[in-house]
Amino acid sequence: MFGSMVLGFAPAAQASVPSGDIVDVVVIPGSSSVGDSATLTVCNTVNVYGYVGKTICEFSAFYYVHSGGSREYFYIGTNYAVWHAWQGSGGWKSLGGKASRFIPNGAYPAHDTGYEGVRTVGTDNWTSWCRFNVHGTWTPWDDAC
Repeated sequence: MFGSMVLGFAPAAQASVPSGDIVDVVVIPGSSSVGDSATLTVCNTVNVYGYVGKTICEFSAFYYVHSGGSREYFYIGTNYAVWHAWQGSGGWKSLGGKASRFIPNGAYPAHDTGYEGVRTVGTDNWTSWCRFNVHGTWTPWDDAC
């Protein structure tokens, strides 16, 4: 399960991320609830390429479709960090961060820089924070997105 750090199937070594340009982005909407953390529900079991985890029902997620056809999925785990997985990743990989518990929120695409990226609203319930994958290396979290 991501979020609770039970990732027995995820090796410590980083697997290479999918290659190729992004040709599509698909948003997976959460429920349409709006409110505070008292209403959040841990209920969605996510199974991507056999890597299983839990996420928050009300939070949105997304995946990139790379030019080779591979997909890379992004979710907020139950520890409110951003997690991602792709075929061959060996399991869910944490990108860290701390998403707001206020809804609506989730993991959203951020690729305005021309690089693959992920965005979420931080714990101040206002500021968007982003990380970008620049030539295989993830940048630190930054609020300039």
